[in-house]
Amino acid sequence: MPNDLVTDLQNLRNLTNTNRSNRAVTEPLVSNDQEVDWQLVASYLDSEMFSFILKNRDNQTIKEFGLQLSSNLANKFGLTR
Repeated sequence: MPNDLVTDLQNLRNLTNTNRSNRAVTEPLVSNDQEVDWQLVASYLDSEMFSFILKNRDNQTIKEFGLQLSSNLANKFGLTR
């Protein structure tokens, strides 16, 4: 099950990892007139993901994923641990 989650998260990352310019925080959905606050969506997913990692850190796969994620965030944004 954890491997499925990691695969799902990687697939989600691949779907959302585009090279769009940072032209707007909100963009219209293609299928209707609703607008999505992508920054709010990202914040919610961030919170849920880290909560999940902390709750399941006794699982080695999730623990390794969490450590790799935090390391990548530190490197990408110049954060220190």
